[in-house]
Amino acid sequence: MTNPLMTMLTRPVMRRRNARKLALGSRTGVYEARFVDIGGIPQWITIRGRDRRNPVLLFLHGGPGSPYTPFNSWLLEWEQHFTIVHWDQRGAGRTFIRNGTEGCGRISLDQLASDGIELAEFLRMHLEVQKLVLLGSSVGSVIGVLCIHRRPDL
Repeated sequence: MTNPLMTMLTRPVMRRRNARKLALGSRTGVYEARFVDIGGIPQWITIRGRDRRNPVLLFLHGGPGSPYTPFNSWLLEWEQHFTIVHWDQRGAGRTFIRNGTEGCGRISLDQLASDGIELAEFLRMHLEVQKLVLLGSSVGSVIGVLCIHRRPDL
C-alpha cells in the first residue's frame, strides 16, 4: 500500500520528470493532441514525432475500450523514425469520455474500419503524406487488415 502523503509529495517531481522525458527537443518535431470529427463524432488523436517529415505510423490499439495514448512514453525511441498517431477509437479513452455510450454509437469492426479509413484520409491531408504505416495490436490488427483491404491506396 502506498503512503498518500508520500504520493502527494513526489507527484510534482514525477510530473516534471515525465514532462522532460516526453519533450520533443526538436524544431522539426510535431506534437498535437485534439479531437477530430471522424464517423460523425469527435474522436481523440495525438500526433508525436521528432521530425514531421518522417513516415506516419498510425497505431491501432486493441480496443475497443483500451487506448494506448497513456503509453506514449513506451514509443519514444520510435519517434526518432516515425511520426506516431495514437487514436482513441469510439468507446475508448477521451473519445468515450467526450461522447459517452450513446454518443459513440454502435461499435463494430466495420464501423471501426470505416473510422480508421476516414482518419487515414484526414492524416494524409493534414500531415501532407501519400501513405501511412499501420501498426495494429490485438483487435487493432484486424481493424488494420480491414482498412488495408478496403483502401490499399492509403
